[in-house]
Amino acid sequence: RAFLLSRKTNDAYPLGGNAYLIKEYDIVFLGKQWDTLPYTYTLEQPGELHTEQFDLDFSMGAEDRGIHAEDYPLTIRTALPSDSYVSHGFLQNVFRAFSVWKMPTKLRYIWPVFIDKNGKIIYVPRYARNFQEYHSSVLKLHLPEEE
Repeated sequence: RAFLLSRKTNDAYPLGGNAYLIKEYDIVFLGKQWDTLPYTYTLEQPGELHTEQFDLDFSMGAEDRGIHAEDYPLTIRTALPSDSYVSHGFLQNVFRAFSVWKMPTKLRYIWPVFIDKNGKIIYVPRYARNFQEYHSSVLKLHLPEEE
């Protein structure tokens, strides 16, 4: 009862094994372990990359995402709580942006960030429930199925 009535908008209550009672904003559901292992991939030059978490095709460039040839090799990994990036001229914490976007908690642990050769985060894909893709470069995330 205390878990359900708490002021925390996003939380998980372990029920045993890998079962959790998960609260995301105004939605409560039963689910399996919701945080997954972090990942890191490297893309040496513009091209294709197919992973368990996503498929991308930057073979024709990714300038439409703010990624340029001089940024390679790219590191693509899960976000860390300490990560920050510049968005619209302001330094913003990545996890704070996830919260502002109202991203479901289980996605925050698998959402990719793109890091240039200098170790600077240069791109974080935008999340919105009804987002319409407008980029010519391809980035398709493999999101977990709803429980």
